[in-house]
Amino acid sequence: MLNFKSVVDLFEKLPTEQKCIDYFDIRWASGAYCPYCGNQKIFHYADGTNHKCSACKKRFSIKVGTIFENNKISLKKWFTAVLQVTTLKKKFIIVTAFKRY
Repeated sequence: MLNFKSVVDLFEKLPTEQKCIDYFDIRWASGAYCPYCGNQKIFHYADGTNHKCSACKKRFSIKVGTIFENNKISLKKWFTAVLQVTTLKKKFIIVTAFKRY
């Protein structure tokens, strides 16, 4: 699992949308499966983003079943936003803690 220290660090480690998709594959670390029926025989399309279940024949992407599903915002933008929110929270906690003294 990658650890990002800044937005620049994020862009260096995940420079393209495909790299973000590849990184998001971590959710299938124990093997890809169909989110609809649970079947583990999956066909992967050449575009690298879409998959199809051999049993129920449904198409899906790595985003299915997550907050990113049915969203046209790229994973790169989502990762950037999440990083900014999490680092902002840490900075806010530190600043708030020092205000007490």
